[in-house]
Amino acid sequence: KCERKSDRLSSCIAGEYQIEITPRGCNADGFYGVVSSDTAPSVDLMDGLLSEQQVVARLPEGQFVCSVASARKPGEEASWSYVMAIPADSVPACKGKAVCAQNQGRRIEWIKPPTGTACRRQSTGYIGYIGDCAEGWVRSEEFGEFSTGL
Repeated sequence: KCERKSDRLSSCIAGEYQIEITPRGCNADGFYGVVSSDTAPSVDLMDGLLSEQQVVARLPEGQFVCSVASARKPGEEASWSYVMAIPADSVPACKGKAVCAQNQGRRIEWIKPPTGTACRRQSTGYIGYIGDCAEGWVRSEEFGEFSTGL
């Protein structure tokens, strides 16, 4: 169940989770960062929040991502982040930035087969990405947003 504000989804409910959608998504003012795990060399992207969730792909430590949404139980901190692995060089604000250059060329392990079309920035219309962009839910502690922005 979702609510709309100004022709955009702003919040949804899935089971006992409240989901806040980042209105800026992966555009120039979006939330960018990397994934990391204290216990594994990769981070699992999950296709949902409920008990039937499955792994979509595994992202390597330090993979560049943008955050599209967050999920929390009422009264708690966000416990899940919905992220998308995108090419760092597709973000105009990344040009010439060391933080972006060091997060290039990492290998994504696909669990659900991709279509074979590379992830790329959509060139016209809505700012977004098309093709095989690994995306899914990760535990919020596995997403580290760049605190200084790009």
